[in-house]
Amino acid sequence: PVYAVACATNTTLQMTLQDTILRDSNNRIGSIVSGHQFQFDGPVPQHGAIYAAGWYITEHAQLALGNSTEFYQCASGDFYNLYHEPIGLQCNPVVLDVVELIEC
Repeated sequence: PVYAVACATNTTLQMTLQDTILRDSNNRIGSIVSGHQFQFDGPVPQHGAIYAAGWYITEHAQLALGNSTEFYQCASGDFYNLYHEPIGLQCNPVVLDVVELIEC
């Protein structure tokens, strides 16, 4: 189930989920790489990726990996990266809500 709708733009990260594999609009695979960062690579996952499958959407419309919906946004200069586990004091827990994107 999806509980929110938003307008798609040319900078919106659009993802699809099929058979527990997450892909972006460039058909790259969403994975957790060896440094625990969540990123898209491909068309095949980065060598040494920790997780490249096992994604799902919970009944509360949150993105989950395995049995966890908790990810971490970690400051890196003037932006943030997403991680599967905290990598330092600059990290805060977040959940990723699934949103249906529509053309507006």
